[in-house]
Amino acid sequence: MGVDVDGDGTDEHSWSVDPEDEQGAAVVAALGRQMRARREALGMRVGDLAAVIQYGEALIYKVEGGKRIAKPEYLDKVDDALKAGGLIRAMREDLVADGTAVGRSEGAFNGRPVSDPKRLRTLDLRYGMLRAQALTPHAWAGFVSYARDVSPR
Repeated sequence: MGVDVDGDGTDEHSWSVDPEDEQGAAVVAALGRQMRARREALGMRVGDLAAVIQYGEALIYKVEGGKRIAKPEYLDKVDDALKAGGLIRAMREDLVADGTAVGRSEGAFNGRPVSDPKRLRTLDLRYGMLRAQALTPHAWAGFVSYARDVSPR
């Protein structure tokens, strides 16, 4: 798996699945099937779950489809929302043991890909800080409007 940007916000709460890691991909797919089966057994739609756990529907579809690897915080919320009694939460260790993550940043670790969990967490925190400092779409529109008004013509 590797941290990437899908453009729909799923990158913030998940990692992509490495297609070459067959064992890791199988674990991710099995977890996704279990989450979907549990949700459907409760009669819950994806939109309902999204509202309860405060994550987007796109992420839920991707995790249930085995396309994304959810971060631990997501698994905790889903476990609670689906009243799974710790069964989903318990899969966190399997994802760490069987999945392989790779991340890369030009400004960290000499720009080389890293797979060590501690270094991946560093990259994740770095990108989290960048996302937190980014302007919202509304604020960005205001900035552009202001820049147009004050720029010489």
